[in-house]
Amino acid sequence: MNNYLAIVADIAAKLAAIDGIGIIQDRPRLTASWAAYIARFKNNAGRILGGEISRGRVTEHRRGAFFRHHTFVLRWYLGFQDEAATDAVFQQLVEEICAAFRLAEPPAGASWLYQDGDNQDNSPAQVPVIDERMFGGVLCHHAEIHLSVTERIV
Repeated sequence: MNNYLAIVADIAAKLAAIDGIGIIQDRPRLTASWAAYIARFKNNAGRILGGEISRGRVTEHRRGAFFRHHTFVLRWYLGFQDEAATDAVFQQLVEEICAAFRLAEPPAGASWLYQDGDNQDNSPAQVPVIDERMFGGVLCHHAEIHLSVTERIV
C-alpha cells in the first residue's frame, strides 16, 4: 500500500494547526511566471507567508520487516520587514513547526511514525537552512526543515 499521499495530508494538517503558518502547498508549485508563483504564497493581506511540502529522498531497508525512511522537505517563506522585526517572528514559526512534529502521533491505524528510523535519538525535524533569499524580487526569510518519517511496509 502506498501511504505517500496520506503522509503528506497528515503533515499538512499538522502544519495547518499552527497559528500564523500561512499558505500551505502540499507539493512544489512551480510555474513559468514569478508573479504566478509568488501569488501562491501571499495571504489575504498580500504578504508572502507560507511554504511547500515535498519529498527529498526515500531509503528502504529490511530489519525483519521492510521500512521506508522518507525525508520530507518543508520550505517556508516570510516577507522580510526590518521595522516589524520579522526575523524573530520567522524564527518562532520555525520553532513551532519543529515542535509540532517532535512528539507528533500519526492518525490511528497509520503505518508510519514521525521519527528518524536510522537514528532514533534525533528529533524528526531538523533545520539545515535558515537564511534570507530573494523570492521573485522580494527579500524573504527562508527555512528548509527536513522531516523524517519512518514507514513500516509489507
